[in-house]
Amino acid sequence: MSVTVSKSAGIELPAGGLTTSADFDRVTIRAEAKGALVLETPFLWTGGSIQRVGTLQQSSIRFDSTACSSADVSGISRSCIRAGSTVSVKVSFTASMPFRANESFTLCMPGFRGPENVSYVTLINSTVAIRNNRGLWDPTGCDGAASLSFEYLDGIAANVQSCVAISAGAGIRLPALGVSYDTGLFIRPSSPSFGVVAPSLIESVQNIGSFLISSISFDIPEAGVRSRMNLTLVSSLDIHDGAFFQLKLPSFAVVDVSYSINGFASIRSGSWSNEESLLSFSIPATSKNSTLLVLFHEVQIPVEGLTIRSPKIEIGTNFSTSVVCFTEISDVPAIYQTGNFTTFDILFNNPQALKHSNISIRFQAEMTIFPGSILHILFPGFVSEDRSLEVMNTPFSNVQWIQIESSMTLTVGKLIDSLEIVDLEIDFDFLIPEIGVQKCGILVFINATSGPINHGICPRFTPIGAFLNSNISFEPALAGKQSEIRLQFQAQMKIRPGESILVNLPFFERKTQGMNDNNQLYWMHNGQNISSVQTQCILASWNGSSFQLRLEVCLQDIPAKADVEIVIPSSFGLRLPASGLLQNQPSLKMSCDAEAGRVLPTSIQEISGVGYFSKSSLSFLDASDDGERFVQAGRIVRLRLEVEIGMKLYPNDELVLALPDFMLTATSSDLVNASSINETSLPFYVSIRPASREVVLTSTAELEASTSLTFVLPSRLEIALPERGVAPNQADLTLEARSPSRPVAATPLDTVQAVGAFLNASLTFDPPVAGSKADLYLNFTCAMEILENESITLRLPDFSSNLSSTILQDAIKGVLVKATWDGETNQLTLVYLNQTRRNQAFEFKVLQMFVLPRLG
Repeated sequence: MSVTVSKSAGIELPAGGLTTSADFDRVTIRAEAKGALVLETPFLWTGGSIQRVGTLQQSSIRFDSTACSSADVSGISRSCIRAGSTVSVKVSFTASMPFRANESFTLCMPGFRGPENVSYVTLINSTVAIRNNRGLWDPTGCDGAASLSFEYLDGIAANVQSCVAISAGAGIRLPALGVSYDTGLFIRPSSPSFGVVAPSLIESVQNIGSFLISSISFDIPEAGVRSRMNLTLVSSLDIHDGAFFQLKLPSFAVVDVSYSINGFASIRSGSWSNEESLLSFSIPATSKNSTLLVLFHEVQIPVEGLTIRSPKIEIGTNFSTSVVCFTEISDVPAIYQTGNFTTFDILFNNPQALKHSNISIRFQAEMTIFPGSILHILFPGFVSEDRSLEVMNTPFSNVQWIQIESSMTLTVGKLIDSLEIVDLEIDFDFLIPEIGVQKCGILVFINATSGPINHGICPRFTPIGAFLNSNISFEPALAGKQSEIRLQFQAQMKIRPGESILVNLPFFERKTQGMNDNNQLYWMHNGQNISSVQTQCILASWNGSSFQLRLEVCLQDIPAKADVEIVIPSSFGLRLPASGLLQNQPSLKMSCDAEAGRVLPTSIQEISGVGYFSKSSLSFLDASDDGERFVQAGRIVRLRLEVEIGMKLYPNDELVLALPDFMLTATSSDLVNASSINETSLPFYVSIRPASREVVLTSTAELEASTSLTFVLPSRLEIALPERGVAPNQADLTLEARSPSRPVAATPLDTVQAVGAFLNASLTFDPPVAGSKADLYLNFTCAMEILENESITLRLPDFSSNLSSTILQDAIKGVLVKATWDGETNQLTLVYLNQTRRNQAFEFKVLQMFVLPRLG
């Protein structure tokens, strides 16, 4: 009978394995069968067999000894060993079962490196003879990790310690991050003859740590000064509480030995040995890979600075060794013994962004500058051609511009004495960057042996500001009209309270009567809610003699590089020029007096063009060629449009005539010719848009400004007057120019021919008997105004009357008219004695004064 119990049942072998007779005797079997009872019996007595399972115990690895005569299972080092260094290796272990001769072991060493191009390393010491006294080195032998395999020449007894050792000369290197139990070193036996032994993690590993990060910085990184010092450490090993540390600080002086950890308020106290330049301190327990920040309150940096020639700054610790082991701090700032300029001025002859400029330099150095020294001036973002200049009558033998580095180098040819003032002018015709030049936007370096300046100083110059993405728009965009002005820009510099943005708006006008000289406005970030801008105020004022709008910042800075919008409402009273504006008209400029960067008057980048019409008129002709005689409300007419354009028109620019209440039915396009004052025929495409009640005239050629155009739109376009007629100069009849360069917003036409209309007109008689006298009842509504002494004529063919004149009164509003009858023309004329309004209804009664036609 055979029974298999799966691994998932969770049966665990004894920790010491199964190797001895006593181990086997503890494995028993019993049976509870109905036929017979079998008591608990050692399994081997039944004739069965038990597989031997061994273990490796008391395993350790060390890197500071090769003596197999003594076992050391402590993780503490007795000497200083650095991570990544070449080390000796000693591995010891005890097997719980015997191994026969020629059976092998593999030591798996993740992260270790060995000798290059070498397959075997020599084993110098062992408790049992190793075949050929060497082991097989394989960089990837343990699933990609390094391995060392060796084979015993003789057998190994159970429970007897075995040891092998390798000298440092074999070239085996520790991992760069150090080694600990967590590295996962293990021994993997080959299949022994007496049973099985699983791979076993090495129980005791000599800890070799490293600082993954070690850096020092100073609050004031200048040679010879007193400064706080910040030490940052990240350890690859856990640091136990109270671990002892020392900093080697050659040529330093520690003024205050107090320090704090990780920003906590509690102050600790260290000790300083001036003779040994050692600063000693302790720190609390810290987990591996955690950042530890130690702040030392005051040290004095060496007067000679910290350079590549300075002694190294090292840190030592004993938290994983029995001695203090030092290692170099990996990140130490370079601090040079510096010279100094009492004066270093740069002057631009044209200080404006995106403009070309030459420069003048004046400086005075505290130190003597010897021939061969090189002065570097860094001009980030400046543009000029690579060139060299000889500057006569100066201490410099050569001045060179290198564009790829944006730097100027000046080679000293003659000795410059301490405090000597040097002046020179340099004609490199620089292009100043688009973003201007901010404070410290230029840096000066010098390699003078008597006092180098390697970290760069800021010369003195007037910062150059710049406005980026500036644009201005108007609503409504009507020439000569009061308008809301929307100004948007990005200032490269901060603009502080009391500083102003100046906007030059030539030929703009402001109606000042009854208006304040200063108006409080607000600046906003693009998209900012208006309710949150109370402290972002602007004081706006207008200078009519210089056409300048001043926008003074108050209460809160406008930050550098902020996208800003300022709205000047139409109530401020600014009117656009009567002659309109060109698109991106260069005479509209912005400037600024900000201390952080002055901006000279600079053209606003994007400006909405504003065109205009010098004059415009609209009149109507009968659908035929009979002139104006039969123009009637509600009927198809020919349109006559006259316009003088104040701006150029380009191909595809459009003139749009808005005709609300007109009846437009045609949708096809047509070609019409506009006549000009010089009788030139100018073709335009005309299209009718019934949905928007617009007639669009599209230019096919370029037309100069001040061109007068006359269009006669034919009756085939089926444009019908409104049923109620057209009022004199009706305001909603507008003309618009749609042009990318100089548009004209919808503008009422200067002159519109009036066309009247009678609505709901009726004439009734009482009695309605042909040839008899009757009362006449006349009812109608006038779509147009009728002024005093204007008249209406009623034609009554074949009527007769002895009426000469009489006064009639309207029965609805009491309007008085003088009625006169002309028997020759059969016309009744009503002369109004009162002014009326549009769409006013009338009812007149003429009693027993007319004889109806005999034929009805």
